[in-house]
Amino acid sequence: MIEGLEYASSSMEEEIEGVLGEIGVPAQVRRPAARRISQRAVKPFVRQAHSAGQKKGKNGVMTAAAFRSDITSKGYFEMKKSELPPEIVKGLANRALQVVDANIYGIKAIEGKSVIDLLTSSDDKATGRSNLNGAKLDLNEHFLVTAVCLDFGTFPDGGAATDSDFVGDLPAKIKNGEFELKVGAESLLPENLSCEIFNNESSDGGKPHIFKLDHPKWIKPQMEIKPRLTMTKAGSALEAVKLTLIGCKVHKK
Repeated sequence: MIEGLEYASSSMEEEIEGVLGEIGVPAQVRRPAARRISQRAVKPFVRQAHSAGQKKGKNGVMTAAAFRSDITSKGYFEMKKSELPPEIVKGLANRALQVVDANIYGIKAIEGKSVIDLLTSSDDKATGRSNLNGAKLDLNEHFLVTAVCLDFGTFPDGGAATDSDFVGDLPAKIKNGEFELKVGAESLLPENLSCEIFNNESSDGGKPHIFKLDHPKWIKPQMEIKPRLTMTKAGSALEAVKLTLIGCKVHKK
């Protein structure tokens, strides 16, 4: 078994067995049914890791690094589902709730600022500006952050930050700056984290400037999300930045 997946499978099996009990499945069939379901859920990750065929650990054991980049947000969700409140897990089991791919974003003009709060409590949900009200998830929404994207762009004279074209490279004042992400009082990404984490290009021609988390984190409902960018010097006129938190969330059907 790949390091890390054995624990994930065991944890998932216990959670599934508990949910089966809550919905009235007889005790004598709960354990084998839970084992079959958890093994089916983990099997795709095992195949991905072995097909990668590299980064073996001690004694030839395949390590998490060999397959981590291939795990989808949904895969991470399955591994961390046991951390959700019981009523949410039950809602997923009886299909009143579902898991959907999702993102959280905010766009800010940076003229004259070196410290930018990328989501704020005064934000209103508006297309092209942010998809949250007050930098908080709606009631009963739980969001699993698996990656963070930071983009830099410019907008035309007379326009607004929402008119920006976010296709350029990150300038030195951002690359050499720092980033942090808090939710309430908890740090999801600690302060003083170099923005060099966003200075990358996609190996498959996809979106650049994405930092994939090795340890995805939950954002709970009604907790203020506080991402902050600190640049080495203030932004100029007609410049903007865009933050996107990538992952999946629990959503009503």
